[in-house]
Amino acid sequence: MHVRRQNHTATLLPSGRVLVAGGSNEQSVLASTEVYDPATGTWKRPGEMTTPRQAHAAALVQIGGSPMVLVIGGTSGSSDCPPCIQSSSELYEPKAGSWSLTGSMSLARYWDHASPVRLPDESVLVVGGTTCCGYSWINEAEIYSPVTQTWTVTSPKNTSAQGPAALMPGGIVLVAGGDAGTQPNVRSVAASERFDISTGSWLRVGKMSIARDSMSLTILAGRQALVAGGNNGGWGICNAQSSAEVLTPQVGWQPTGSMATARFGHVAVLLTDGTVLVAGGTDCSGAVFSSAEMYQP
Repeated sequence: MHVRRQNHTATLLPSGRVLVAGGSNEQSVLASTEVYDPATGTWKRPGEMTTPRQAHAAALVQIGGSPMVLVIGGTSGSSDCPPCIQSSSELYEPKAGSWSLTGSMSLARYWDHASPVRLPDESVLVVGGTTCCGYSWINEAEIYSPVTQTWTVTSPKNTSAQGPAALMPGGIVLVAGGDAGTQPNVRSVAASERFDISTGSWLRVGKMSIARDSMSLTILAGRQALVAGGNNGGWGICNAQSSAEVLTPQVGWQPTGSMATARFGHVAVLLTDGTVLVAGGTDCSGAVFSSAEMYQP
């Protein structure tokens, strides 16, 4: 890339190109963006965002029949506290390579591991996030309409679950684990719940066998969900996990085979043959992994 960056987003465009937006380096929070073209193996620099952002969220949306990238919240300065935390959102138009502001959320928030969910009607659900001061993990959820370009507050979650979120078959969004509380009394949680798009309501699913944050969440075939690894701790507490468990409707969470390596902050991808690839991550020693492993349901 043209610029060193971390805590940025990467979004796959319909053209096959990839938009990288914002983040931070040693000097500042960035408004700059770059587009990677896999056909040429090169990076180009389109227009900058209206606001520097890191720890934000991004999702592909359709506005008036045109694909755009929605960038949401984040922090605009080295301090996470107000006024650096953002409620604003903006849209990237790939053909013009330009950015424009769109509707703002009701709450300013940023995410350590953002997982906005694009719903079947093309709207976008954001859950939880962090605000301060002091640092607080919040339960409120909001939905962005690409038709009206506005945010609507939906019913808040019933539990402290606000880790990774994913869309399951049948129009259900599952949220599991994460952190809850206020600094310094922040702890990882075992709670999980689901959001029913048809009713706009949250339902408790039941607790995982252990509390986890920074784990992976993967939707499997048959309406099952897999969580793997994570940290069983909280603010200043680290206990990396190798264990994994599967959620089955009407059954609940059940342990499954453990990973070979305890890790958190990794990524997981469902492959076309139904297996799950887990790669990278870190542990409590600060080691950063290049290793990967496969889960066979």
